[in-house]
Amino acid sequence: MVNSITRLETILQGKLELFNNCLCEGCIDVTPTVELTLTNELGGTITEIVNHEYLFTGTKEATDIVFTTTPDVPVVANFVLPQNITFNNKVLTIPAAFNWSTAYEIKFLVGEMNNQYEVKINTAII
Repeated sequence: MVNSITRLETILQGKLELFNNCLCEGCIDVTPTVELTLTNELGGTITEIVNHEYLFTGTKEATDIVFTTTPDVPVVANFVLPQNITFNNKVLTIPAAFNWSTAYEIKFLVGEMNNQYEVKINTAII
């Protein structure tokens, strides 16, 4: 009896494992995570200050801030971008000619529908 139950449990476990990662992304209720990285390390630093709020300290050199999300979800600018800064395909481009005389708070929406939240990037210069 114990052997039969063990065999049945093994078969059921094998069937269950066939369906791992089979749900469509739209069916999964998961809050996405975001990671921000710079393409030019000499262009400054980006540090998370509090949950979803970052400080970008620039050095007057051009750099990109790349948004990587898990799972892959949309990221859209939720703010009128400062002059000369562009955002396309999850890449925020900050040119060397950026006017650093003003501090900015740049906002983005990450995710979709119920799993959407705001990310803020505050700018400063060193």
